[in-house]
Amino acid sequence: MKISVIIPTRGDGRYINDCLDSLCARTCDDIEKIVLEDDGSSPAGVAAVRNRGIVAATGDYLFFLDDDDFLSSDALCAAAEEAEKNPGALVRVPKRTTWFGLKTVMGD
Repeated sequence: MKISVIIPTRGDGRYINDCLDSLCARTCDDIEKIVLEDDGSSPAGVAAVRNRGIVAATGDYLFFLDDDDFLSSDALCAAAEEAEKNPGALVRVPKRTTWFGLKTVMGD
């Protein structure tokens, strides 16, 4: 199964490298990374950017990740396995805040 990870980014991109590095450290193999610039030109904001990502995605599943978040190594696989067990269900990945509230870890 293929997972499309949609990452809107805006501003200085201080954390985007950490975010992308966390995708490289994951345990799943078939990951499509879609990074889209949110230039602030749309009144719909980040929702419009995510919608562009949905249109571009080719995966079986969609995963939305902010550019200042990062994933634990098994988060995507665990989410995909849960989705396979419960077709049609919305799967939520637990998160915790770290670095004095500046970053969020998804999947721990």
